[in-house]
Amino acid sequence: MSIDIGAAFSDGVDEFLSLKGAALAGIFFVVSILGSLATGSLILAFANRLEGQPDVTPEMIDQFRAQAQFGLDVGLGPSIGLLLVLGLVGELARVVAIRSLADQSANSLLPRHYSNGLLELFVYRVLTTIVVLILYGVLLLILFAPAALFAPLALLIPLVAIPVLIYVAIALYFAPIAVVVDEIGPLDAISNAWSYAKGNRLNLVAIAIGVFIVSFVISAPNLLFSGVTDAGQLGADAITASPITVVAAGVFGSLSTVFTLAVATSTYLQLSSDGNDGPNAGRSANADQFGTETEF
Repeated sequence: MSIDIGAAFSDGVDEFLSLKGAALAGIFFVVSILGSLATGSLILAFANRLEGQPDVTPEMIDQFRAQAQFGLDVGLGPSIGLLLVLGLVGELARVVAIRSLADQSANSLLPRHYSNGLLELFVYRVLTTIVVLILYGVLLLILFAPAALFAPLALLIPLVAIPVLIYVAIALYFAPIAVVVDEIGPLDAISNAWSYAKGNRLNLVAIAIGVFIVSFVISAPNLLFSGVTDAGQLGADAITASPITVVAAGVFGSLSTVFTLAVATSTYLQLSSDGNDGPNAGRSANADQFGTETEF
């Protein structure tokens, strides 16, 4: 089935502009703020550890602390732990987001989007991401190993590697989405995503470029708060993480995340609708057990 690029963006934008999209943006905003707090705390912990070291100047310490204005002095261990926990919470939020965005009959978040096997899908998604990263690693090793054996090949490797990586990545990108939409395991998700991408890679590349451009436009206002100099470069004194920059990054970053997930999920629904009953059929059946659900 050939991908309808216009429909993928149209459906994605509809979901992005819905009450559901607004609720998801709010969730990702909270996760972003907490993530910035954890990151600032980690930078502050490093700054405290570096203080007093013979090769570290007070100016270097001040630059570190300027990046950690939105942080807590809780120590290195707790900061790392908080950052890891929030990484997992962010993945859990993406599972809820993809589930709800795939349920295009619902205008708002419903209980079935954040219950009914949510943790199982979360584990499958994390495992799928790990498997995909391993596949990327193996592929990179295969592509670049010849250059280590025969140096002149180093100049030619990128000409082969980049198209191959794009060809593989454009399909594997949808594997973590397939886990959530189709409610399947990692290997089946990778197989489905690869199969669905056949014959659609050029259109998928076009969609990826379009999503990148729109996401950049959505995030662009954040530059107003990031301390960019007149020359267009970030000055050393401008690289700070004050509350206003953290909030701005959270707002525009969360909007960009929801838009990307909305278009990606809409695209996957098109890919997977050829020759099956569609992922939403199973979800509608599962929803019956909840009875009447309250939207918010």
